[in-house]
Amino acid sequence: MKNLFYALIILLKFASPGLAQTADQINTKGMKFFKEGKINEAIQEFQNAIKLDTTFVKAYINLGYIYYANRILDYAIPVYKKALTLEPESALAHNNLGAALLANRNYAEAINEYRLAIKYDSTYTEAHNNLAFAYYSVGLQDFAIKEAETALKLNPDHARAYNNLGLAYGAKSMFDEAEVQLKKALELAPNFIDAMNNLGIVLRSKNMYQESLEVLAKAEKLDSLNIDTFNNLGLSHLSYGNIHKAIENFKKVLKIVPSHGPAHNNLSFSYYDIYDYALAMQHAKAAERFGLKINP
Repeated sequence: MKNLFYALIILLKFASPGLAQTADQINTKGMKFFKEGKINEAIQEFQNAIKLDTTFVKAYINLGYIYYANRILDYAIPVYKKALTLEPESALAHNNLGAALLANRNYAEAINEYRLAIKYDSTYTEAHNNLAFAYYSVGLQDFAIKEAETALKLNPDHARAYNNLGLAYGAKSMFDEAEVQLKKALELAPNFIDAMNNLGIVLRSKNMYQESLEVLAKAEKLDSLNIDTFNNLGLSHLSYGNIHKAIENFKKVLKIVPSHGPAHNNLSFSYYDIYDYALAMQHAKAAERFGLKINP
């Protein structure tokens, strides 16, 4: 019996290394869970990979991304920073940290991270395009245009880069050029809802209300829960003089997100236009409560 017990110990001793998983294997398992939508399981596997090898940068980057994708930014940012202490010249980690910082509205820090990503990999298309959007977000439209154009030199079929060009030209009130760029984005990605919304805004700015409504109606068919689409539909109807249609769309926004300040703001002006001052004031107060101050 003693010899049998000893034999079992020997077998287990020799079997264990074969059964042990490497950090890379555990990380791969985490990616599989992530692709299957099993978020908690994926997080656990990435954490397990890090416990096994505290210097395994891939797991930190993947864990940071899953936190970022689920808007857990306070977790994503420090995880990316940890990855960069291990691999300071990782263009991917700098780019992803930039995305998390931008989502957290830390614009200056985000821009710096995107620049570092490009410093370490000047051919990194996504970093150039993300930097373009960051510049657009802080009003530096000429810089945004330059970075988006660089992204397109690296990848001429980059729909999001055309979208960012459209945003920047629109912000400069160069609506004809913005329309051209946004239509290029939609040629490459016909179901690109952000580009549809942005094109709808540009067409409205050109007083092409019917065309704006047609583009936005397509966006609505693709995503019936997109609050930007309903808000833009409301604004186009309002500009076109269809006030009741505008109200209907702004209400759809609030049905999805009751605390949406801009929709309350737009409803306030809509009700004011049809002399319903009580409802106008009600929505003005709601807009102020949710972060906007207006004087209908």
